[in-house]
Amino acid sequence: MSAIRRELGELHPIVRDAVKAVLARLEKEKIPFKVFEAYRMPGRQRALFNQGRSAPGPIVTKQDAWGSFHQYGMAADFVLFENGKWSWDDSGSRAAWWRRLHEIGKDAGLVPVSFEMPHLQLAGYTSSMLRAGNLPPGDKAWMEVMQMAAQSWPDGAPPLTIFTVDKPPLEGGPASAEAEASPAGHTSGTLPEGGTSLEDISRRNFERAQEIIREYEGGYVHDPHDPGGATNFGITHKTLAAWRKVASVTPADVKAMSYAEAKDIYKAMYWDRNACGRMPGTVGLVVYNIGVHCGTATGAAYLQRALNKNGASLKIDSDIGNDTLTALATAPHHLVAEDMVALYEERLRGHPNFKYYENGFMNRVRKLRKEVELWEADLVADTIPPSPDTHAPQDGATDMGNKLELTLKKIIAELSAAIETTQATQAGGATAPAADGALGPVNGALGSTIGELLNGKKSAIGILGALVTSLFSNADANSTLGKIGTIVGEAVPILAGSGGSLLPIFLSIAAWGFMGRMEKWAGQSK
Repeated sequence: MSAIRRELGELHPIVRDAVKAVLARLEKEKIPFKVFEAYRMPGRQRALFNQGRSAPGPIVTKQDAWGSFHQYGMAADFVLFENGKWSWDDSGSRAAWWRRLHEIGKDAGLVPVSFEMPHLQLAGYTSSMLRAGNLPPGDKAWMEVMQMAAQSWPDGAPPLTIFTVDKPPLEGGPASAEAEASPAGHTSGTLPEGGTSLEDISRRNFERAQEIIREYEGGYVHDPHDPGGATNFGITHKTLAAWRKVASVTPADVKAMSYAEAKDIYKAMYWDRNACGRMPGTVGLVVYNIGVHCGTATGAAYLQRALNKNGASLKIDSDIGNDTLTALATAPHHLVAEDMVALYEERLRGHPNFKYYENGFMNRVRKLRKEVELWEADLVADTIPPSPDTHAPQDGATDMGNKLELTLKKIIAELSAAIETTQATQAGGATAPAADGALGPVNGALGSTIGELLNGKKSAIGILGALVTSLFSNADANSTLGKIGTIVGEAVPILAGSGGSLLPIFLSIAAWGFMGRMEKWAGQSK
């Protein structure tokens, strides 16, 4: 394993200055923290990641090489240093020292992570952004360390041509085209192909969120109950006039507006204005929806209120700035999104014309909640997940349980959508079941391949699986049933030690099977 590095000069200059400010403040307050680790080579990160997996010892990090902020010089670990010894003790009176460390760090632009007390990292970034090369410009000392790390790493390094230090031309010799285009001391290289820049990620999330907005904003309307007056694709005549930088527009102008122009307006005046592209997808979706429907100031205020409910201490100023984004970086984003939806529903229910708009309002709230669940499930492989670096011991079963929980949420959301589709079809007088040999909405909820594979088998699989996992998870390890469970676990590793997590999955599959049968019975009774 590579040695621990504590030289502050190897850190990114922004982080370096922040760390120095933190140390100075700690010294002034006589709190005995020192930097335990600054820059960390990818080889050391890989060794830490392997611990508890392919190497002996407990799991101490979730991040493999190039997944930690340390590999980019964007983080530092602070540990108590008393009587010539390092101490991670956070009990008793020392607990207040750790809390104070985090407060001082935030004042300097460094945020802690929820799983590791010593770790402070630069606010406003995610590990996915760092891997894509989205880093602020640095200096020569930092770039040389980055270059050394990249050259020492044989596989899986991010696009570190971004960090290449340009060499000046030989004295008296012609300058290369690269040197002319990129003066000494600056970085060279471009972002990698494949759409991994922050703007690419923001655009993809915007397109996904916009599909939901388009569903509920519709086309041209001039509703006397709507104070917005003439609107098209949800864009009011006032917003269109502001976008075109004219005093006013006519209803005919609004009606003639293209959807392409409407999307440009949405992107600039709602999505970008509230920094939705710098948020996890679920949070950006909700802030964007509220901003479009209730005003960008309301969307910003609701985000700040939800963050405060989840442990932040923000001033509610309806402005999404660095303080708000810093608080979001370490907040439980799924809970923040859910709390914002609750605030949004409360506002809609208080609308003076709620009875007139009730169906549309509540359908929109339900749709938003459902999309948050689906998007949250997709965040397992999302391009900008909030994945803070951590070295705290982790329980592998907990990670499996979290993934299973997200999978279950996605199944439930898909099934709920299928049931609503079936009900709507029946209400409209159409025949509920599909043609002979085809899958109905319930059986085809997760696609034709899975639907065909499980068609007619879900109830039995669910009931048997729930029974087996329940029995095995509660059995004494030395009993006959416990020994059988051990054998099953060795044969099917996913069942080992995960009965409690798998039980709701099997129960959900059983319920899915019963709903499929009900769908068929409903079709036969027509």
